[in-house]
Order: sequence, then structure tokens, then C-alpha cells
Amino acid sequence: MNHNYISMVGKNNQQGSRTTSSVTDRRSLLKMTGAGVAGTLLAGCMGNDGGGGNGNGVGDASGNGNGNMTTTTGEANIDISAWQEADINWRKYEGQDLVLALLRHPFVSNLEPLLPVFEELTGMDLNVVQYPEQEYRQKRLTDLSTGAGVFDAIMLGQPLMQYQEAGWLEPLGQYLDDDELFDPEWFNIDDIVGAAMSIARGRDQLDQPVAMPATTEATLMFYRKDRYEEQGLDVPTTFEEYRQNVQTLDENYEDPGIVARGQKGYGMNLYPFSGYLRSFGADHWSNYPDDSGLDTEAAYQAADYYSSVLQDFGPENPSSYTWSDCLNQMSSGNASHWGADTSYFYESLSNPDSSDVPDRIGIAPHPQGPNGAQPNTFSWLMAASQESARPGAAWLFMVFATSEPAQRYLAVDQGFPPVRNSLYSELQGSEYTDVVLPMMEEAQPSQWDPRFPEWGQQVSTRLQSIVAGDLSPEEGMNRAAADMESVYSE
Repeated sequence: MNHNYISMVGKNNQQGSRTTSSVTDRRSLLKMTGAGVAGTLLAGCMGNDGGGGNGNGVGDASGNGNGNMTTTTGEANIDISAWQEADINWRKYEGQDLVLALLRHPFVSNLEPLLPVFEELTGMDLNVVQYPEQEYRQKRLTDLSTGAGVFDAIMLGQPLMQYQEAGWLEPLGQYLDDDELFDPEWFNIDDIVGAAMSIARGRDQLDQPVAMPATTEATLMFYRKDRYEEQGLDVPTTFEEYRQNVQTLDENYEDPGIVARGQKGYGMNLYPFSGYLRSFGADHWSNYPDDSGLDTEAAYQAADYYSSVLQDFGPENPSSYTWSDCLNQMSSGNASHWGADTSYFYESLSNPDSSDVPDRIGIAPHPQGPNGAQPNTFSWLMAASQESARPGAAWLFMVFATSEPAQRYLAVDQGFPPVRNSLYSELQGSEYTDVVLPMMEEAQPSQWDPRFPEWGQQVSTRLQSIVAGDLSPEEGMNRAAADMESVYSE
């Protein structure tokens, strides 16, 4: 197939409709957004970026640097007939050139073998722009906020409602109701994990999803099974038991008893902390958007626990730790516990190619607090840009990637956790499935409001100061609550 960029994507202002122009090619526009056109194969440029909830803050429109422009190559030994069974006109946009702006993430690397299948199925040409997460946030924001329309399909997380409220996302209801582009019986949207679909419907739980869930995860506890056996420890079920085990291993081994995210970022320390917060009986909002739930006794207790266990038994400078620092330290065998943190990291920690202690890593459900166990959950979502000249083509890719055949391939052939309930049985017998699937049914997602990226960053900065010992838990949470409320009182 031809993977060259030969057209510009934009809107025809006079007609009020999307059009394709030959005046300037999209390669030039991609250069304008900082995406290099010379790159390596998709699989070759994937980093070790773990699960969702990653990242350290709000991107802006000033990011520089080059992404990797890649095109699909080779043949995938995958039966295409599973998609052809759908009553969908897959070839409606045959011959079009589709740009996917994707994050460096295990979902993307595991999906790579299916990209040639999509091209064969649809007759479209795929081109993939890929960035590390923080740079990706910046490039995505630049493209959508300026109306450039270079990116057709994107991955999206916490800024979902911010983008939806700004009018940057293509509404999906029109495609869900299109008999030519969607087969509801074949797709079975009810099979998608409930927490993931809840995230996709936004804080107000809209009738139609704002985006399509591509991944799902929940926060859990990682621990060293060999050290538990050596010290005669039982797997903890409560935060009190967890702290006792952390202290025991901290006192008996040279490396830290625990590592966890301390670095600021709405997708960094605030992501796992939200599970602690709810487990102790608090939440981000007591009454949205007027009254934050962070200036409460339950929130003080959660912040005190999160910070004190790291200060007492964690690494030096725990407030600087990112998820990648935690992953590196745990996979190198130099920590006894990690988390709670996202379940996606188990894939890397238990893989001999990426871990020095793959057989020694255990996982356990999120500890229980006064309000029970309330693991946080996250989903990467796929959406179409409102400024794309080919939103219907982007929709078809979203349907393809989240369909049962694609998710079955990810689960069975790649061992990647699916976003569909029915496919977790394909992983039956694994420790991951036994622990994670029940948690997926219990997890409560953070309902991101339109200004979550703004106040989430401020709250995470206060949390970092608490972990560093610069603010007491009560003072830090009070300031965080004031920050949140001021965002909506302006």
C-alpha cells in the first residue's frame, strides 16, 4: 500500500464541511507540529512505558521535539474473516490516508501486528505518529486546539471532558446510529468493562460515549514473594497490615520497604493516591463543583498514610519518584513493595526480558481502608478529532481496534489485558487474571470534570509537598481543596 502523505487535511470554511486540498501536503503539516517523517518501525520505537495513569502533568502548545513517523509493513498472519462477519461497510473510505496519533504504550506495540489487517480490510493507508507521553500530550493539544486537523484518531485520558467541552472531539452518536458504519449486535458494546465505559461517558454519564475505551486497568499491590516467604509474612488485606509488612521488609533488607509515585502530576501521584483517598472514605469532591472533598478528616488520613509510609520506609527523596523510577527499582530487585499502582506494570515486572526478578514478583488486591478497598481505575480512550477530514475513517479504526477479534488477539496471542469482560477467561489460570478481574468489577473511576487537568495538577503539587515533608497532611489537603474550589469560582 502507498503510505505517502499527499494531501492537506482541514475544513472548507465557506461550505462548513471537511475537505481535502492538494495545496500543501500533510507531511509539511506534520513537520509543523514537530513530527519527523523519518522513523523506525512501530515495534522498534516502543519504549517501556507502562500502564495508563502515566505522565506528569498538563501539556501545553509549546512542546518541541520529533516524534516517530511510522508506517505498517509486512503481513500479519491473522484471519481477517472475523471482522468481515460484521455488517459494516469497511471499505467505505477505501484509498484514504489515515493518520493515527498514538502514545508509546504497550497497547500500541501489541496492536501493531493488526495494523496491516486493518489496511487490507478497509483499503486505507495507515500512518502512525508516536511520542512519549508528556510530549504526546503537548502535540495532541497543539493539533486539536489550533484546529490543524493533522491527527485523525487520537488516544486520550484525563483531559477527555476538557476536550469534549472545547468542541475538539467528533461526536460519536452519529456513528453508533449509522447502519453502514456500526453493527451493534456484532460489536456488543455491553461487553466492554463497565468502569472503562463509565470513564468514556464522562462525569455526567452521557447517553453516548465521548470516546471508545481501548484499555482498562486497576490499581493493585506489588510485592516480593520470596521475601514474604523468608519472613513468614501473609499477604496483607488492610492498610494497617500493609504498613506492618512494609516495615518488616524495610528493617530486614538493605533496599526500601516500599516505592510509590511522589512526583507531581495529575497522571502521576494523583492517580494512585485517588484509590487511597476513596479507601479512607473521601473523594475529590464532596459537592461538585462547589465543595472539594479534600479538606476532610478522611482525606487527611489518606494523605498522612500515603506520605508517612514513604517517609518512614521509602527511598531517599520519595517526592521525586515517578512511575518509571518505581518500575525500574522494583524490576531490578531493589524494593520490597510498590504501590498500589496500575495493574499494567505486572506485564513488565513478570517478564524476564524486562525484569531481573520476574518469578519473585507477586500481586495482591488493593488494601482495604475504613471505606473498604477502592482501587482507582483508568482507561486509555480512542477519539476522533473534530477537525479531521476523515472522521468516519477514524471511527472505523476505533471500532476495529476495540472489537472482540482485535481484543481477542491482544489477550490470546499477546497476553495483553483486554478491555472486554468476556475475554478475561482467555487468561484464566494466570495470577494477573485471578487478582485483577475481581478488582475491575470493584474499581471506581475518577470522574474527570472539564477542568480536571488544571486542578488535578495543583492538587498533585500539594501532594508532592506533603510527601516531601514540606507541608503537613492537613495543611496540604486544605490548600489542595482551596485550589480546586478556586478553579471554579473564577
